Amino acid sequence: MTVDEHEYDVLIVGGGPAGMAAASTAANAGLRTVLIDERPTLGGQVYKQPGPGMRVTDAKEMGAQYRAGRELIDETEASPASLLLRTSVVDLEPDGDGWLAMVHTDGEPVASVRARRVIVAAGAHDRPVVFPGWTLPGVITAGGLQTLAKTQSFIPGRRTVFAGSGPVALAFPAQLAQYGANIVTALEAGPAPAPIDLARIAAAAPGNVGLLRDAAKYQAALLAHRIPLRYRRIVVRAEGDGRVERVVHARVDAEWRVVPGTEESVEADVLCVGYGFTPSGELLRLAGAEFDNVEDLGGPVVRKDEWCRTAVVGVYAAGDGAGVEGSAVAADEGRIAAYAAALDAGILTPAAASDAA
Repeated sequence: MTVDEHEYDVLIVGGGPAGMAAASTAANAGLRTVLIDERPTLGGQVYKQPGPGMRVTDAKEMGAQYRAGRELIDETEASPASLLLRTSVVDLEPDGDGWLAMVHTDGEPVASVRARRVIVAAGAHDRPVVFPGWTLPGVITAGGLQTLAKTQSFIPGRRTVFAGSGPVALAFPAQLAQYGANIVTALEAGPAPAPIDLARIAAAAPGNVGLLRDAAKYQAALLAHRIPLRYRRIVVRAEGDGRVERVVHARVDAEWRVVPGTEESVEADVLCVGYGFTPSGELLRLAGAEFDNVEDLGGPVVRKDEWCRTAVVGVYAAGDGAGVEGSAVAADEGRIAAYAAALDAGILTPAAASDAA
């Protein structure tokens, strides 16, 4: 689809879990909806689909994450929402009682899209980490390597070192090994979880039991692929003549300070780094939204109410772009933001919106 000159009730930026859930919900509620995403397919980072020209013949073989994403994609494509793919929103400004977005579609001149309301579901990006040798060819972020694996079925290199912290330190090496990557070691900057830590996580909320189950599954996958997971270690530097040839890592204390005399070197031609994610808040800043710093949610997090409304009238924020909490929360927030937009547009009554949410 190409950009037209019509005004929409709601513009949604981002085709990941939050954006897709928002688009199908808003469109099915009766709002004239357009979803814009820069990728060639829906799905976003977590549900990214194989690239053009590639076909999936057995969804079971792709795993549960692929099937969950496909279900949400099918829902969105079946809804009345208009979809603009391969399109980027490069500017967002107030326009009377609505908003004007400047957009660029591959091979087309910059055009404008007007909407009464905007739901920003721009997702998150890999947190950049700087160390000597970080610009060498062969150093790649976890999200970048996952993109190559999921969209092109391609794994670069023969010996990969993974370095990171948090849930990705378990999940990414396990997933990449299943795609065929030879992970020679995985480095986690944090400490190994103690049994009491796991008990506290499980007791904090019922939903955490599922997260612990996933963690156990990833741990088992690391063991099955004989991938050593070493805690309290970070990358000190990457070395090589024109590309990565060695990764030097060292033990760190509780403040991530290197412990002298603990450096080790391992041969590798790929270094994958995954130290978490940071919300993509650029469009929200352009719109004038207010931010707080919440490290547990990725750093700069937009201020929003329980209906995902920001402090700027007509602008809503949902998903990891409003605080990194994962795909399930993102999809829920997308639907909540859509219900809020329908409520504010007078399409839904407060009682109906509360019941739906």
